[in-house]
Amino acid sequence: GTRLMSYNTEIKLGVVTFLSGQAAESFGVPAGNAAKLLVDVFNKGVAPKPYDKKGFGGMRIDMVMIDEAGGATKQVQELRNLYQRENVDAVVGYIGSGDCLAVSPAAEEMKKLLVLMDCGTPRIFEEASYKYVFRTASHAAMDNVALARYIKSRKVKADTMNLINQDYAWGQDSRTDFVGAMQQMNPAAKAQADLLPKFGSGQYNSEISALALQPADIVYSSLWGGDLQAFLLQATPRGLFAKSQLVLSAADHAFPS
Repeated sequence: GTRLMSYNTEIKLGVVTFLSGQAAESFGVPAGNAAKLLVDVFNKGVAPKPYDKKGFGGMRIDMVMIDEAGGATKQVQELRNLYQRENVDAVVGYIGSGDCLAVSPAAEEMKKLLVLMDCGTPRIFEEASYKYVFRTASHAAMDNVALARYIKSRKVKADTMNLINQDYAWGQDSRTDFVGAMQQMNPAAKAQADLLPKFGSGQYNSEISALALQPADIVYSSLWGGDLQAFLLQATPRGLFAKSQLVLSAADHAFPS
């Protein structure tokens, strides 16, 4: 007799991005809009070649988008829900470094495909080995080594450094990578103020006072999103950057080219 073969006609993607909270305006909502646009373009088959065939390998893309807000523990549960209840074939997402570090082992344990699109912590693959988890963006170690090399190539005086970074995985890892890279370039380079305000703080008057009290050659920061915007708006009128060269490792959203 004839053997009938069944083929999937649809691929279901879970997309996770910040739709609310501190990271929504600068990263989350634009990423979500890009995902909607691309899914629509791919399903219509109107993307530039070689992506001009309808869908994904001929399969129509169905997307489920969820909010990344709420913290790492909540995101692990949301990830499990996407795989088990929504029956997604793969999840694409995550902006927060703490979220990426939490969901990666969960996806691996479930043997489900996870593609990390943005989070910058360098510790995901450096501290673990995964078969089902992938990342598509650079991470903080690359960014900070490049920044240190740029500072040296531009002959920026950087014997003393003041540091201000968010108190979670991204800020802590960025600070460590930058200071380590700078001291490789200049073993005499010395960190002075080392400030770790809470993520989402938005108020930096006391930190700006501390930075101004002991000016350094450079002020380094990996602040991003609303936190970076608030810091720049509060520090500039107080003349902080007239005394120190500001160097930023994650300012692409604040200073668009």
